[in-house]
Formats: sequence, C-alpha cells, structure tokens
Amino acid sequence: MNEHVHAGEDVYSLNLELSAVLEMNRAIGRHLDRDELFGALAASLKTLIPTERFGIELPIEGEKLQGHILSRRPTAAEPTQPTVLPARGTACHWVIENRKTVITGSLEELRNPFPVTFQVMSGESMESLCAMPLISGDTCRGALFFMAATKNAYSGLRAEFIEQVASTVAVALDNCLAHEELRKLRDRLQAENLYLTEEIKAEHDFEDIIGAASSLRKVLRQVEQVAPTESTVLITGETGTGKELIARAIHNISPRKERVLVKVNCATLPAGLIESELFGHEKGAFTGAIARKKGKFELADGGTLFLDEVGELPLEAQVRLLRVLQEQEFERVGGSQTIKVDVRVIAATNRNLQELVRTGAFRN
Repeated sequence: MNEHVHAGEDVYSLNLELSAVLEMNRAIGRHLDRDELFGALAASLKTLIPTERFGIELPIEGEKLQGHILSRRPTAAEPTQPTVLPARGTACHWVIENRKTVITGSLEELRNPFPVTFQVMSGESMESLCAMPLISGDTCRGALFFMAATKNAYSGLRAEFIEQVASTVAVALDNCLAHEELRKLRDRLQAENLYLTEEIKAEHDFEDIIGAASSLRKVLRQVEQVAPTESTVLITGETGTGKELIARAIHNISPRKERVLVKVNCATLPAGLIESELFGHEKGAFTGAIARKKGKFELADGGTLFLDEVGELPLEAQVRLLRVLQEQEFERVGGSQTIKVDVRVIAATNRNLQELVRTGAFRN
C-alpha cells in the first residue's frame, strides 16, 4: 500500500514539475528585451524552486561576473541592477568553467572552495545554494543560482528537473543576448552612417596634400612611420596649417582605415556638454537628457578619434580622457556600467601643451 502511495506522489511531483517547466517556457519564450526576460524569469522561477535570493551571473571581461539579482515581486520589465564580482572564488565561476551544477546544504561547505560566494551568502544570512550552468549549444552563457536561508533546501531537487530548468533559461537567455548583439550592431551602423553622411556634407578634400617643401616631406615621412602603429598621436601647429588633413592621412594608411574616423572640435563644445559629447550619457543624467546617447568614443570603437584643439579641454574632462587612453574604458555620464572600447586617439592643438602642463592647466 505504501509503495502505491509513494508511486502516486512521485507521479504527482513529476506532473507538477512538467507543468511548471511548460509554464516557464510560455512565460519567457517571447521576451527578447533583457529586463523583460529577467522579469518573466523572476515570476516563473520563484514558484518552481524555494528561494529567498536568486539570479543570473554572466561572465564579463577582466575575469569578472556580472550578477543580475531577480526580484521576487517583479513588474513586467523591471530593470535589474547588476553587481560585479571577481570571478575567482565564486561557485558560479566554477559552474560556468566546469559546466556542472553545484548544490550545497550549508554555508560552511562554501568557505574553502568558494570564499567569495561564502562571503556574499554570509552577508545575506543564506545557508543553501543551488547553481546551475546555462548551456546553449557549445556555449555556457552564465549560471543560474538560488539561495535559501534554510539548510538543505535543495537536497530534494531531481537532477533531471534542474537540467530542464537550466536548459529552458539558457535558450531564452541565448536568444536575448543574440538580439542585443544584433541591436548594438544595427545602432552602431546607423550612428556611423549618420556621422559619415554629415562628414560628406562638409565637403572636405581628404586626400590632397599638395606641396614639395622639405618640411612637408619630413611631416609625410613621419605620417608613414606612425600610421601603422597603435600609438596616440599629437599634432601641433598654428590654426590653418592642415592639422586635420595630417590626422586623416594617418588614419587612411593605418590598419584602422576600413573603420570610421570621428572628429571632435573641443574648442566649439560648451563646457557643460564636453563629457557627454565624448563619453555619452544615460537617460535622465541631466536636464534635457531625455534618452540614452552614445558618445564619440563609442562611435569610434574600432576606428580613430580625432580630438582637434585638445588643449581647450577642461581639467575634469582631461582626467576621464587620460583614463580612456590608459585603460580603454569609461562610463557614460550618469551611468555606472563600464564600457570597453578599442579606439586610437589622434589629438591636435595650436597651444603649447608643455607650458600648460607646467602651469597646471593641462594634465601630463
């Protein structure tokens, strides 16, 4: 009699699991926006697996993990606030690297193998952990994790059920990330097209540098020497001596010649908008910022950025510029997400930068 009861309970549990996974498929399968997807995930997953804290960890550059904590009371498209942790020492990093699920029943089990996860869970008063790899095709996109305040909260989960949940989430996440890449590419192409259209309207003659003077020949030899390198270039000279033509010549024979050359005249930008123009801004960053805007550094990613009259930059902008030159990364005005770029900078000025550095008006 007891065997029949247990068998009936097992069948009932399997049906519940199957119904829950099918419902999750319906809920998340149609979402391609990240916030909408995470909102749908939160609504679905909280009924599947007992948890007080759950989310997704995505690997990012610099051996770090970007964590998206899923709210237990989500709205239709509630923005997640990503956190960034070093990957080493976390259970999710191990899960992603080894493509295996980790289930622990007590906080103490995490202390030695995963000290970073131990510290996070200790601060949240969590005891149990279930972390599973999100594998789509040959790629592990990240890890889905659940935490609970009680011990052994996940010891009864069936391996098959965990795999079904992880597989369903992985496919939805893969579709979402692929959609984001396509959208970024589309936006970039549109931005480059707009910029190039404006440049064509300016009717510049990019190629004709005419002259036989020995001083010009010396400059052109220097152009040929520096163009193939990735070095930052400073062009000095009086106004009207063709600094922009030299910058274009460097770009046109450089390995980046197939990508865009973006020009910024630092002297014509209002002081309050220089950082927004160079680094972009988030919606609501300041009065009048009604939408997110990419800056010139993002637009020039993969290509060259020409900063004309760089000596006119205020000190605050110089600090951020120096960081981009050294680290190739920045944050938009009003934003916290670090953006990585691959940009070669060519700068020009008619001022004596050495004198400005000596007087403290320009950073070295």
